[in-house]
Amino acid sequence: MRASLQALTSVVCSFLAAAVMAQAASFHFDIDTQSLSGALREYARISGQQIIFTEEVVAGIESAQLSGDFTALAALSHLLAGTDLVTEISPSGAVMIRAAPRIPAGDQTPVDRRKKK
Repeated sequence: MRASLQALTSVVCSFLAAAVMAQAASFHFDIDTQSLSGALREYARISGQQIIFTEEVVAGIESAQLSGDFTALAALSHLLAGTDLVTEISPSGAVMIRAAPRIPAGDQTPVDRRKKK
């Protein structure tokens, strides 16, 4: 029983280490300015990262040019900079792109930053 627990722990640690190294790995990107949809597909091809998004969410958004060596996270952050889009990691490890939640103006609660006496 103890040996099988050690083997399982070793497999889990190896899996986690591989996932961390994949995020830290650097990739060479050469993505021209284009539709964000096209840029995200190219990003996924280069980085090997699974990306989930709908055309409706990225419609009409143009990506910035991305050229050079970046980690997958840094490259994605660059592509999404200046948009109202956010990322979320799914349970499978895929990156989901979605619109940032909007807070209606009437629902915003002002913060009183004055010192209390």
